[in-house]
Amino acid sequence: MFLQQSRNRELGERLGRGEGIEAIQASHPKLAEGYPTARSAHRLAKDKKVATPIIDEVYAMLYEAKNPKQAVRDLISRPSKQRTEKRADEENRRIGKNLFLISYFRCSTNVWRRSHPFTDWT
Repeated sequence: MFLQQSRNRELGERLGRGEGIEAIQASHPKLAEGYPTARSAHRLAKDKKVATPIIDEVYAMLYEAKNPKQAVRDLISRPSKQRTEKRADEENRRIGKNLFLISYFRCSTNVWRRSHPFTDWT
């Protein structure tokens, strides 16, 4: 995301400047990997019943046309939760397991994409 020529960075910067996802897709022949990955991560989090506020906001910006400034405001204004030590350990184990699954899914998806270069990712 930090490289100047990164498609994910370009997508994020253009969304931040207020461009719509349709306009960005129309002007760029290759889709940023983060676009379909955000949908997959959001779906996986919902299936596993894991709270993923950042993924939820990214999904809302990409797929529900949420204003990026509002997404940041919503993240910042979230109430903090008191976590007991036992609950924190349980959440960390669950989050670690789910991050592994997301990473595995993303790697598998990228391997599949390389073997199917002419598939439309929209």
